[in-house]
Amino acid sequence: MHSSQNLTLYRPGLENSVPSRAGVSANLNLRPLRRVASALTVASGAFLLLTIPLSAAQIAVERSHNLQTWQPHPVASDQLLPDGSLVVPADQAMAAFRLRIAAGSGPVIATADAPAEVRALAEDFVRTVNARPAPEDLADFESGLVELGEIAALFFDPAYADGTMPAYVEFKLRRAPEPPRPPTEPTPVFTHNQAGPDPRPDAGSVTVCLHRGDVPIPASGEAGVARFEKLLARVPAGVRVRLVRYDDSFMVAENEAGQPVASLGSAPYLLDPEILQIPPDGLTYETDGSTPPTGPLGPRIQGRAAATYAEFVSAWRTHPVFSAIRQARVAVAADAWDFAGAGPKTVEVPLRQTVAVGSRPGPVQRAESADPAIARVAVNPASGRAEATAVAVGETLLTLWYADGFRERCIVDVPAAAGGRVAAHGVTPHEYIPGKQAGWTITVEKLVSSWAEQRKYNQVLNDPQMCPTTVSGCGPTAWAMFYGHWDRKGYPRLFGDTALADSPEFMRLAKDADIFPSILACLRSVFASVDEKCFPKLDRAATLPGMMHLGEQWAMARNVKLKGSYQFGVPYSAPFCRQRVRDSINQGKISIVGTGFYAHYPVAYGYRKWEWKTKKGKTLNTDYDLRLNMGWGSGHSPEWQGIAQVWYATNLRPE
Repeated sequence: MHSSQNLTLYRPGLENSVPSRAGVSANLNLRPLRRVASALTVASGAFLLLTIPLSAAQIAVERSHNLQTWQPHPVASDQLLPDGSLVVPADQAMAAFRLRIAAGSGPVIATADAPAEVRALAEDFVRTVNARPAPEDLADFESGLVELGEIAALFFDPAYADGTMPAYVEFKLRRAPEPPRPPTEPTPVFTHNQAGPDPRPDAGSVTVCLHRGDVPIPASGEAGVARFEKLLARVPAGVRVRLVRYDDSFMVAENEAGQPVASLGSAPYLLDPEILQIPPDGLTYETDGSTPPTGPLGPRIQGRAAATYAEFVSAWRTHPVFSAIRQARVAVAADAWDFAGAGPKTVEVPLRQTVAVGSRPGPVQRAESADPAIARVAVNPASGRAEATAVAVGETLLTLWYADGFRERCIVDVPAAAGGRVAAHGVTPHEYIPGKQAGWTITVEKLVSSWAEQRKYNQVLNDPQMCPTTVSGCGPTAWAMFYGHWDRKGYPRLFGDTALADSPEFMRLAKDADIFPSILACLRSVFASVDEKCFPKLDRAATLPGMMHLGEQWAMARNVKLKGSYQFGVPYSAPFCRQRVRDSINQGKISIVGTGFYAHYPVAYGYRKWEWKTKKGKTLNTDYDLRLNMGWGSGHSPEWQGIAQVWYATNLRPE
């Protein structure tokens, strides 16, 4: 970029300190973290003004006359202005300048600096996503493969290591660039815009857990900027923060004093421990739309918000409901971690022979075979070792429980041809076979609608008929998106004009415009029906699970019958809720679901099925992600989140 005037460069969405890997050059264009070693060219005698919220100790400016070799360009302390700008006098001759950002203690790191094993999980996830079958309808998003971006962010969790160690890494994703085309003519050394447009558009993010208290990949997205970028965009300029992730639906940027300066999503509210008494199959309400639902589903379980953020952090660590949910999540996560990466190791057992299995000498308390018709397993009382006996050709999964509580998985492969070593006593010590492992594949991706068809509504701030001093809550928003969806699917009585399908895609025509009256009317009506609770001190409102079904009253008041069912239970302990949402999507119906630690009500409009297959093609494990419209407005892209957390689900349609 040639100029004879001062240049001001701004980094939208990254107003706070953004350290990078030492030695990696950041860009000096409007999106400086997209490419490495791009630069600005300044004409003789000009001043280069860089607007950057960094301290002088964190930055260095380099100069080049040929874009090949770079020399340090000294920066005096008085060149860093109070507003965060840096004024650098240019050379007498035309030169290029680039900014180098030093490593720091901020939340953003270079992808290359993430732990190798964590980065490997993210890369494996990307490979799986890129190899999936063609989705039914994702035309809203750019086509092409995805790849890890150049930056990632660290998230903490106060319940993990007392908040002293990072608990998650969120990697930014990019669309892979198209293969380069050969130039038709020589490229000049200096051009008007040396950096050019970034060839790798934003493609969302993928979150990897750093501990075994949560599943390896809790959430991902395939469009827009990463979630940590959305969160950092809300942080005031110059404020150093750390990022905290409470669940998939609530994240906070804390300042150095531990106070929240920005948040994304909704803080879970504190429910009475009585909710833990809900049976595993949950509480269910069936409706045919003929009788208005009244009162709570099940006991009237009460909830409240923490009075302060500090109280919420303390409750997050110790509240009995949160503690019980974390314990249930550990059980789900253990199964997921068994199949992370290469998955369980393989032991080859020749037909009609017995092999001692297990990586430990014992003692094994219990052992199970997923398919005893392939291989039986038993604990030898004399040695305490588990022994597998091959019965038929094939593969099966063994699970061993040791006396110290350790659980181990391994695959028994019974080949068609006899082989292997046979000890004189008939029991062969186990020997893991390298290269026998396989991994996850996405076998089904089913969507009820495209993202373009989804209603992208948000909560309303300071509405006098809902919450005058905070937001209106995710429950009414989910219902409004539900009704707006069916309004466009042939049930116009569910929204504004009872004769027209008129539910708008967005809440407003423009950023500062008024909310469409039809959306506001629906939100206010549902808000009153579900007995929404306003919690101003944590900037949120909440619908108790047992009251959510009362949003059906809006349909009945408009002479529309909803038919189907509602169900809720405990997060990570509600398999029937997971089945209900899958059934709903299989039948072509979106589903209002509950996610997080009783934190949020988004709309699920699709799912994808993961299968862990051996190299011989046998499926040993399955899992599901839900495609979620989070109800966070037009500026937020859809997300994939694990189905195990779901504690509320509907299977409804109007008739």
